[in-house]
Amino acid sequence: MVIHHNPYKHTSFLFIFLFFTYVALSQTRVDELKKKLDELSKITSGLNDTASVSVSNTPIQELLRAMADAHELNISVDPGLNILITYNFSKETVGNILLFLCKQYNLDILFTGSIMSVQTYDSSEQNKIKPAFIAKELKIEYDKVNNFLSFDLKNDSLDKAIKKIVQLTGKNISLSPELQNERVSAFVYNMNFDGAINMLSVSNDFSISKTKDNFYILSKNTTGGAPVKSGQERIQKPGRPSNTSMGQWDFSVQTDSSGKYLVSVTASDVPIIDIITDVSTKLKTPYFIFDKPEGDITSNFSNIGYDDMLNFLLQGTDYTFKKTDNIYFIGKRGLEGLRNTKVVKLVHRSADTVAAIIPKELNQNIQIQTFPELNSLIVTGSTHQISDVENFIRSIDKTVPMVLIEIIVIDVLRSRTTKSGIKAGIADSIINAGKILPEIDYTLSSEALNKALSAVGNTGIINLGRVTPKFYLSIQASENKGDIKIRSTPYLATLNGHSANMKIGETKYYLEEQATFQPIVGNVSTVSNKIFKSINADLSIAIKPVVSGDDCVTLDIVTEFSKFLEPEFKGAPPGKTTRQFKSDIRVKNDEMVMLGGLEEKSRSDTGSGVPFLSRIPIINWFFSDKTNSRRRSKLQIYIHPTIIYS
Repeated sequence: MVIHHNPYKHTSFLFIFLFFTYVALSQTRVDELKKKLDELSKITSGLNDTASVSVSNTPIQELLRAMADAHELNISVDPGLNILITYNFSKETVGNILLFLCKQYNLDILFTGSIMSVQTYDSSEQNKIKPAFIAKELKIEYDKVNNFLSFDLKNDSLDKAIKKIVQLTGKNISLSPELQNERVSAFVYNMNFDGAINMLSVSNDFSISKTKDNFYILSKNTTGGAPVKSGQERIQKPGRPSNTSMGQWDFSVQTDSSGKYLVSVTASDVPIIDIITDVSTKLKTPYFIFDKPEGDITSNFSNIGYDDMLNFLLQGTDYTFKKTDNIYFIGKRGLEGLRNTKVVKLVHRSADTVAAIIPKELNQNIQIQTFPELNSLIVTGSTHQISDVENFIRSIDKTVPMVLIEIIVIDVLRSRTTKSGIKAGIADSIINAGKILPEIDYTLSSEALNKALSAVGNTGIINLGRVTPKFYLSIQASENKGDIKIRSTPYLATLNGHSANMKIGETKYYLEEQATFQPIVGNVSTVSNKIFKSINADLSIAIKPVVSGDDCVTLDIVTEFSKFLEPEFKGAPPGKTTRQFKSDIRVKNDEMVMLGGLEEKSRSDTGSGVPFLSRIPIINWFFSDKTNSRRRSKLQIYIHPTIIYS
């Protein structure tokens, strides 16, 4: 019997399982999108509108923007989408078209109020399988070029730390058996390898030796070489004699559970150099003094680190310190060997703007340069000054919210004009012509009137006679109605505290003639210049938003709306009307408020007629000419701000 083994059997099962899992997750995502679109359609009617769309090789950005404009939707499209669409949708709702595009092209919609942001769907978070336990990554780095070692260990396994140091450096380090389960804490930044390993051993009360073949051996410290024992033991230094010129002082040193030295000092008018030298000698800390710090100090501090002690003692003086290869160098701040350089990278703010607002107190004796390519500042100076500048930069390097402002402008004009009456008179060349429908505006010549009078006279009942040859009769009865509604919805987006400006306008030109008279002996010459001049009618908006801590927005708004009017007479420049609003308002996030409105009503009743007869009801229509006009215009402006936190 021969048994055939199919090596792809399990692979096929796995593929089928993953396929159905993907389909299920995709369907769940589409159902969630449909649910959100249905909820939004309750307040945004455009999603329920039916649309007929036919496109061929059209970018998806153009299709979505056209749908947003046609159905008054707020849709933002990721400019990175590179999708060409060829489809024909007939009488389908806008919401279903959006849902289809998301499913077909693996897109996602992020909702911010009524704003829909369309972008590529990222399934990494949904498909990621989180492990039950993630091992802690040890913070150890090595610079092979300069042989610099850096590490930040906090109660970490000594065995794992040494293994990673060996892997990074290629140097051989051996642990004695009693150190296999030890945990260590130490911090070193860009220190020579030998100094860094020595710092690791001293900080954790170990001893280290190096063989002739460059093999490092780390073992328990059995010689008691540590200057201060671990625990709460305090070693007091007696005060100086009171009959000396120097003041009284004493200090004590102890270690915490991680082996870090803690210094306590009580001093009154004591030279700074004495405190530095005595404490450094007690801790067996190597130091080098370029310039001896001058001045006395009165202080009382307890349980601080050696570096913090130096910061306290030298703060406000012309001296500073720098630590290199576990050796402390002390001298004046301007000394080249004690100046450090650090690159401070900004995350949320621009380096150019931040460099300009650093206080002068922090800029003294320090150099700050901008590096736009990395959006960073290069700070050069003493360690303490660099730390102060960096702390200030971090305090203002915060996320700046963006404000999206929707402005709705509604301009409505309604008018009604009624004309009625009969006119009669004598004039030359009267033509029998006019309108009967949709309005009555007809002029009867004398010939037409005589024919009508003759027809009435031929009945034999009454003879109305004839009119003169130049007589005319005009009958008018008309009504004009106008209803105009204009809606503009511009959008502005800007960072908090920055102004956003928009200007949309129209330009018309008119001809202007200029005549120049030049007197010549015995004659006068005239020179004419024709110049085309322009006149603008603009819609301009300037808004400066300021976001407050209670999620409200204060808006400084200046708007101006202009439009052309008909010229007063032929050849005159176009007329123009201007309406301007200026206001400071406070609005809650994602709420709409009316900025202001202007409503105008006008009424005009004019006419002419025969005295006395034009005032008698009914018959006054035959003896008068009347014009009644009604006009009503309204302008309203609405503001809708939305805060967007990136």
